[in-house]
Amino acid sequence: MNFFSTLSLSALLLSSPALVMANSNLQNGEKIFRQCAMCHGKSAENSAFNESRIIRNLKETEIVTALKDRKAGKVIGGGNGVKARLSEQDMRDVAAFIQTLK
Repeated sequence: MNFFSTLSLSALLLSSPALVMANSNLQNGEKIFRQCAMCHGKSAENSAFNESRIIRNLKETEIVTALKDRKAGKVIGGGNGVKARLSEQDMRDVAAFIQTLK
């Protein structure tokens, strides 16, 4: 296999949701999600305040991006105080946990 084939395969594998989930702590994600569930629902089935998307329908990467945007102040909404305290690992953990609710 040449260098570019190896590089392409590596990029594909690293972008795999299964690998993201493998690098996540689902217990931590569940603990964090309990705070989110008050508005988003126990199974992430609700649109918080009828304004947000239903997060269980989002891909893991979309959830992480949304959390980062809110932490950075790009999106103003409920729960931003909690999101401001999340580390990037926390964001990956909660996004991975939400995937288990589908």
